[in-house]
Amino acid sequence: MIYMILNFSPEFLHKILEGSKRVTLRKGIRKIRVGPCTLKIGEVELRAHIESVHFLKFSDVREEHAFSEGLQSLEELRKLLRKFYPEIKEEDWFTAIYFKLEKEVKDGNSEAV
Repeated sequence: MIYMILNFSPEFLHKILEGSKRVTLRKGIRKIRVGPCTLKIGEVELRAHIESVHFLKFSDVREEHAFSEGLQSLEELRKLLRKFYPEIKEEDWFTAIYFKLEKEVKDGNSEAV
């Protein structure tokens, strides 16, 4: 089976492992399928399941998205998104990808997290 791969900055590893980061917002309307995926964070690969995908404009990003990102406030999320996408406009579309961590993958062997 071919898994979708979602790449993450290493700064998100801890939040993903502890389960506080359960969504990723990606600029643009992305074609993402619900189902199994691999989260690639630097050299670490984690097996996960994409639970749902939603589309929203930057102006529609809310505090609930921030909390699902493992952040404390909407302001913190908007600042983080501007770090990755400096040219964001309020009318820009984003894809919200909700995921659940399933297993850690190490050298082809899976271990429960």
